[in-house]
Amino acid sequence: MRSIFLVLGLMLSSVFLSNAQDLPTFDWKISASMDNAEAGDTLRLMFMTDIKEGLHIYGSTFECEFGPNPSRLDSTEATGLNLEGSLISKGVVTEYDDIFMCELNYFKKHARFEQKVAMTGSSGTVSVILEYQVCLENGMCILQKEPFTIRIE
Repeated sequence: MRSIFLVLGLMLSSVFLSNAQDLPTFDWKISASMDNAEAGDTLRLMFMTDIKEGLHIYGSTFECEFGPNPSRLDSTEATGLNLEGSLISKGVVTEYDDIFMCELNYFKKHARFEQKVAMTGSSGTVSVILEYQVCLENGMCILQKEPFTIRIE
């Protein structure tokens, strides 16, 4: 009996591992508008990536009671920098979704998020986690979390 559970466990883990290899990956690029960055200045951080055909990433500015998760940015540690306001989606497509019965926004070919950051010193570091939901053509959606550490000098 014990060996049956072991065999079933191995079979299920191989299914999950083979599917995990097919998970989409993204090459996020970060830039900042930092002209003459000094204490008290507000900067814009930009998070950008290309999206492969057949995928989309949900934006950050929709409200849907029963639906996908909007993208968000959480600060885990900051020195000399503070996040201001919410994550903003730039260049999203907005459509009514019949399944979730609400307006949703998402990116198709390129994703670009912007976040305002206030300088509290002459330089700073902020560690953040970008949390977003990506969906495949087959309807499967995956919650992704990307950690970043950004230094402004």
